[in-house]
Amino acid sequence: MLAVLAMLTLWAHLSSRHEPVSATVTGLTGETRVLRADAGSELLYPGDRVVIQRGDTLDTGSTGEVEIALGESTAFVASNSLLRVLELQRAGLPTRLVLEMSLERGEMDAELQGLGRGGALLLNAGTVTIRGAQFRCVVTEGVGTTVQAYGQTLLVQQEQYRVRLRSGQWLEARPGEPLAVEGEPAEGQDKTRVPRVTRGPADDLEQTLFPAAAPTETPLLPDTYLVQPGDTLYSIAAARGLAWETLWEANRDLVSSPELLRPGQEIRIPRP
Repeated sequence: MLAVLAMLTLWAHLSSRHEPVSATVTGLTGETRVLRADAGSELLYPGDRVVIQRGDTLDTGSTGEVEIALGESTAFVASNSLLRVLELQRAGLPTRLVLEMSLERGEMDAELQGLGRGGALLLNAGTVTIRGAQFRCVVTEGVGTTVQAYGQTLLVQQEQYRVRLRSGQWLEARPGEPLAVEGEPAEGQDKTRVPRVTRGPADDLEQTLFPAAAPTETPLLPDTYLVQPGDTLYSIAAARGLAWETLWEANRDLVSSPELLRPGQEIRIPRP
């Protein structure tokens, strides 16, 4: 009996044990500032590698892009992003990785593997909280958050609203509005990294969000629209009762690929 109690006590101790871990950040492009929890800072350039821990912050600025690696897991952080590391630890028995971060602005593309049973990334992204392992998230300050799932199912919560995103689905979260899931689950989709939108035009992610459409003849009105931060062809078209393909066809000479829409561009609004 004493031996059993001792084993149970040891198991309880090991199950509740939390061990801090660190991740490696590699500079890909431009200049990224690493702000340390102890108030120090350093600059990261392409090819440079540094170790980050709980409490550190990555600010990629206007030119920086980095990759974060933790064991089998990687995450890409685009330029104009601010990412805070809230928790990095190995916990419990069986061992699992517990990761918590805050994306205050910008883009993160996560491909997390080998986290262990119950392990996941908890990402505070603008007004939403995301729990999952494989997803892309874009936070536009003052506008909202876009989340797209691939691979494993995501849990997304905003205030009292809570939804699940399966591979191939996405949503655009706006403060105070219900979360509306868009797209159909891709049952047979390969659970590998979706190409990054910042690394090249018309890649697989954009083909998922904006499937190719046959060219159409669309009469135009002289109406124009100035693209705002956070706008997409889909959101602009939906607000006017148009299909996004119709809007794109009307502006192919200005927007060569859907993901290349930029704030400040003036686009044409076709006749419904």
